[in-house]
Amino acid sequence: MAERIALVTGAATGIGAATTRRLAEQGVRVAVCDINTDAGITLADQTGGQFIACDVTDFESVVAAVETCIVDLGTPDFVHLNAGIMTVPANSSFLSIENVSIDQFERIVGVNLAGVFHGMKAVLPSMQARGVGAVTVTASVAAFGSLPIDPLYSATKHALVGFVRSIADANAHSGIRINVICPG
Repeated sequence: MAERIALVTGAATGIGAATTRRLAEQGVRVAVCDINTDAGITLADQTGGQFIACDVTDFESVVAAVETCIVDLGTPDFVHLNAGIMTVPANSSFLSIENVSIDQFERIVGVNLAGVFHGMKAVLPSMQARGVGAVTVTASVAAFGSLPIDPLYSATKHALVGFVRSIADANAHSGIRINVICPG
């Protein structure tokens, strides 16, 4: 039986790291993709995966990560597009929308929304060619209501739900399962 392969973005910490560990426990070889090199290498070493540096805001970086995964491990059977950030780091003070800088706006949209677009654009062709695969995207329960302490985070997660559901419908007969999860 062929080895199963997964690619996880935002894999070095949080939900991505938990997903990587769970997949490894099930015998899946994981491409641990993240900008956090130290944590990514450590996790890859612990799980028998391979760390691949990847900045999801940069399409060429995502393409390079997918190509490295395909060459070194094989075409991924499962992809978890998980990288995500809030406008300000956890445990920071609330930042009113009028005080959010343009750089902060572009960064959160770049990671949370463009990062998923880049991932879909990079992985779908190889999955479509095989007629099989699965893609899961992490959104948030913030997609279903308001989040006054971080409206941009909420907005990007709202957008992800519609984006991913639309891509899933467009690929309904392709053999590729595409879904969005919304952890609380």
